[in-house]
Amino acid sequence: MKNRSGLLVSILLTVSVLAGTVFAGCAQGTDYTKEIKEYQEKLESLQSENAQLKQELGIVEESSETAAEPEETENVPEESVTEVGSSAEKEGTEAAESAENANTAESEQTTQLQEPEKVYPEPKIQSLSGVLEEGDVTNILVFGDSIWANDRDASGIAAKVEDYLYKMGYEVKIYNAAVGGTRASIDFDDNEWEYGPQSDNTLGKMLSILSGNTDIELINDQPAYSVMQEVMPITEEIDVVILAYGMNDFLSQAEKNCSERHWCGYGTALREGITASNRLCPNADVMLIAPTFASYFPIGVQNMGDKALFNYVRVANDVAREYHVLSADPYNNMGVDVYNADDYILDGIHLNELGRDLYARMVAGVLIYGKKGEISGNALPWEAFEE
Repeated sequence: MKNRSGLLVSILLTVSVLAGTVFAGCAQGTDYTKEIKEYQEKLESLQSENAQLKQELGIVEESSETAAEPEETENVPEESVTEVGSSAEKEGTEAAESAENANTAESEQTTQLQEPEKVYPEPKIQSLSGVLEEGDVTNILVFGDSIWANDRDASGIAAKVEDYLYKMGYEVKIYNAAVGGTRASIDFDDNEWEYGPQSDNTLGKMLSILSGNTDIELINDQPAYSVMQEVMPITEEIDVVILAYGMNDFLSQAEKNCSERHWCGYGTALREGITASNRLCPNADVMLIAPTFASYFPIGVQNMGDKALFNYVRVANDVAREYHVLSADPYNNMGVDVYNADDYILDGIHLNELGRDLYARMVAGVLIYGKKGEISGNALPWEAFEE
């Protein structure tokens, strides 16, 4: 490395001497054209060799501007550069978040302002019963037995009633608090507000739950449990209370009326139920629904005599007239009888989907056309329900 450095210095000195000689000769006016040409060739050769030596030695020539840049950078602490960058980045992020929040708030406000008012269906026929709300939702609370309690999907009675009334131009919300196997009346050794041996969850107990006198946990294993939880805070918003009992009162051969203890008779229990419903749901009308037609009885009772099924139907109708409430008589007016029962009834008692469809149309018809204190039947404009 030292030899090459010395050689480089020698070459540079030689180039300087040659250049001085050439320029001196030019100054004296002597014609050294040939010599100058030779010196130029030697000079170019030396410059080429000099460049090659610099490359081999790794000598890099830097401009003054390039060399000055590191000094300027060295004067700025690295932490300061990082801090300044972070601060700028933070301010930019905060500004972006503020702008995004402002845009979101503006968007929500615009959405809220532009949200259209709910459009309710236009009634095809004005409600003669006066219980359906036009331009609003009619809230209906149902207490009943398995006719309503079974099939809580779209094929069930509650869903079908909602659908048919909507097609007629009325929007309703049904709170289905029916419990299978229950009745309006209670046994003599039972009571209307606590557990009993055979008549748990009867009409009196459901009303007692609604009033807060009976613990709702009495029905914690029933679908009606969540329904009652939803209804209890909004009793003043209920527009119609439907009481649909009778089949299990008949099957238990309950007294049709009982003056000694009203809750122990079917008819007297319905009267107590109407009174309690009016008290607990002060803005609601009451509708009674009598038992449906049945063709099979697991007890030794024929469909005749003083405690025959149709006599329980008659009792329900009598109570409806007496208390001037809406009523439906599916036993006589739904169109199911001994001749076609197998087409509409599953097991002699419970309705199949076709039977539930007839029942739902009847209920919808009474809610539209029924007159309080009169027994309403199946007076429906069937063509209005067609798609």
